[in-house]
Amino acid sequence: MWELGGEGGGRWYVKVSPSAKFFTRETRAYRLVVPALGQSRAPHLIDIRAQDLAPLLTALPGAPAPRRRN
Repeated sequence: MWELGGEGGGRWYVKVSPSAKFFTRETRAYRLVVPALGQSRAPHLIDIRAQDLAPLLTALPGAPAPRRRN
């Protein structure tokens, strides 16, 4: 995942999926499920680059979740 910043202070994320299966699943969720959650509850899908399996997502305020240890 990469964070992108714009000149006006905008922030977005590009997340590369590990496979076409995961890309399809994730983009479908962003299109169908996320809008029902509400504006501030999940990132929103801005655009996709299917040939690279990469969705472009909005940024949300908050902190990264801690990593799980096995």
